[in-house]
Amino acid sequence: VAVIGAQPYRVEAGVELTREMQEILPKVAEEALEILRTWGIRPKKKADAAEQDLTTVAEEAVKEQVQNLVSVLVRDAKQVLTER
Repeated sequence: VAVIGAQPYRVEAGVELTREMQEILPKVAEEALEILRTWGIRPKKKADAAEQDLTTVAEEAVKEQVQNLVSVLVRDAKQVLTER
């Protein structure tokens, strides 16, 4: 078992990473990858891996996707109604 941590710069309510934590996250990830390599595990980046936006929490990303889907459904419904 390996534990990797980072000392927070600020401790306050919220779910988003601070700018400072966003900046050190790649270093933390690289440290985790290095530990896996020492264990004989060779991690590979997915060919279709999308870049992650570390400034948006998962709930916000899902909310945006749902809003986009609803917009498309409303647009399509309006089109069907006007064609009648």
